[in-house]
Amino acid sequence: MNAAAVLSEAGFKVDIYSMRFCTGDHIPPAQGVNVHYLGTLKKGIGFRLGLLIYTLKVAFKVMLCRYRWVFAYNMTATLPGFFAAKLGGARYLYHNHDVTPVTRQFGLYPFLKWFERWSSRRADLVVFPQMERGEIFAQESSLVQKPTIVLNGPRIDWAKDAIMDSDIALLKEKYPRLVLYQGGLNWMRGLGNVIKSMPLWPKDVACVMVGGADLQPSFPKEARELANKLGVGDKLLLKDTMGYLDLPSITAYCDIGLGVLATDKEDDSHNIRFLAGASNKLAEYMACGLPAVVPDNQQYRVFILEPGVGKLVDPADAQSLATAIKELLDTERYERVSARAEQYFVTTLNFDTQFKPVLDVVASH
Repeated sequence: MNAAAVLSEAGFKVDIYSMRFCTGDHIPPAQGVNVHYLGTLKKGIGFRLGLLIYTLKVAFKVMLCRYRWVFAYNMTATLPGFFAAKLGGARYLYHNHDVTPVTRQFGLYPFLKWFERWSSRRADLVVFPQMERGEIFAQESSLVQKPTIVLNGPRIDWAKDAIMDSDIALLKEKYPRLVLYQGGLNWMRGLGNVIKSMPLWPKDVACVMVGGADLQPSFPKEARELANKLGVGDKLLLKDTMGYLDLPSITAYCDIGLGVLATDKEDDSHNIRFLAGASNKLAEYMACGLPAVVPDNQQYRVFILEPGVGKLVDPADAQSLATAIKELLDTERYERVSARAEQYFVTTLNFDTQFKPVLDVVASH
């Protein structure tokens, strides 16, 4: 939606053609952007049929409206996006958030994986949120031109005029300094290691975790049980997914942001190694001046350590995480690192700056 909003503000007519999923997900429209729902995707055989019908509907809409560009977001959108662009005489941009793992040899997803690569070689522009992911995809897909890198993050004014969330206000009365994790809530994100380190944190520091637990619905209950067992139950606040524009009511009033602190054991696909630029949360933290604590690997060294906006830790070592939090909260150091983090966002990480190369290409054709 950030891309759609930037394009709309630049004077382009922007329409989003989407499907509602069985979970009831929806896209909150940005100003000047029209969102059209063309049906509901279901599970199983219904998903295949729904995707086919959606593809035909999008192709018809593009031919009817004569768009200049068609953007497709992630692997499942390549089929409707590419065919719609070709049938409608539009240029085609593929924006991929992740290298989708597909282990089966036959079926819909192996086909979509093949089609994703095939259509990307014929795209006018391919966009990825992180250099290493883009390079892997370029090699797998035999792309002649490397993908354009657009880091995921909020727009420049995302956190402006945020009003403190009421639960945060209550927690800060007892624990004035807060460590924040925002994102999917499940054990694969290394959150067990975070909770286990909490008894080692300074006494006035609590932890806030914000996000959905769709992958592991039992996570909130199990996380509270673990925190209670360790004697830090009252220092852990769990909050469900909230609107993206409402999130600064929490982020802006915390002090440190946590990345995905999974180990290779918890993340056997090694996705953690390729999250540096792709992780929305890091740029969101920087937008609010929060230093980040992230795993120690080469990508994060470039993304966090070199600009001096956080700490790298061994995610399996509770003491390493606790020490990093304690050191960052040192008053004099915190003010310096926080200022650098906010400046890093203003000059580099904000979506308006990141998306400019794409906007220039779209405007020139």
